[in-house]
Amino acid sequence: FSSVEMSMLTFCQQLIVGEGWSELNTPIIEKRPETAIFFLLVLVSLVLGALNLLLGVIVERAMEAKAASARDVASKKQRDRGEAGKRLFEICKSMDTDKGGTLSVPELREGYAENDDFRSLLHMMDLGDRDLEMVFGILDTDGSGDVEYKEFVEELLTM
Repeated sequence: FSSVEMSMLTFCQQLIVGEGWSELNTPIIEKRPETAIFFLLVLVSLVLGALNLLLGVIVERAMEAKAASARDVASKKQRDRGEAGKRLFEICKSMDTDKGGTLSVPELREGYAENDDFRSLLHMMDLGDRDLEMVFGILDTDGSGDVEYKEFVEELLTM
């Protein structure tokens, strides 16, 4: 304890490394018992600081894992949407009875009633039989009574 610097060095060695704990702190605590509270508070502060660092690393890793998981989910959803779009396009193509490249309301209703794949895909999108006419009305901007099934599929997938 020849200088303040040496005292601080000794103090850090005792608390952080644990070197000389019984040799230096025990006599101090015996002479001044109130210093035990000080040493205890310093130890608790060091432990809480170390736990805070450890917890910070754990939380950071968890956030990185969550972000990676969210990217994976988004990627899978995009892939699934693309596959569903291709499947829906082929179904609409098969429902096009006049082979004109367009679908009419009667063709959509018939496809909904008879084609299980079409019906299940629409149910996955939370669309029912009643919703078909509304969607069709929105897509039939020129009032011709039919919509290209390519446009129909693209708009359904963006809803």
